[in-house]
Amino acid sequence: MRVLRNTVHLPADRFTELWQPASFEAWLETASALKRLQGVLMRVGPQDGTADGLRAFCAICPHEICHVEVARETSDLPMDTGPPPAHPVFVCPCHFSIFDPLEDGRAISGPALRGLYRFEFQLVDGTVEIDRVEADVEAIFS
Repeated sequence: MRVLRNTVHLPADRFTELWQPASFEAWLETASALKRLQGVLMRVGPQDGTADGLRAFCAICPHEICHVEVARETSDLPMDTGPPPAHPVFVCPCHFSIFDPLEDGRAISGPALRGLYRFEFQLVDGTVEIDRVEADVEAIFS
């Protein structure tokens, strides 16, 4: 994991509804420059006391660097194999990679060779503090 230049603070009580995404912006300092990362935080499961069913993903597709979007209606999604999940997923509008937030952002269809990059966070006094991102995220900038 890489420490972000800024810690993102979001009120945890803002995330009571399942699948309601909230966008955020974080900054990563690389050897060559300061890079802006778009992120999405959403509740994908019940409150469990630690992560409270929350997940935070980088909203940049690892395939061709397009911004992913949340697809709530999944029945018509073009899946490589099997039926689409019955819950919202992330879809890349450029080449139609599909990512499952219930499986930590794993790529489940399309050309992406890996899942979405994930942010790490803590719950501190009713606030979600996002302060790290997967180190491999730097690969999207090279």
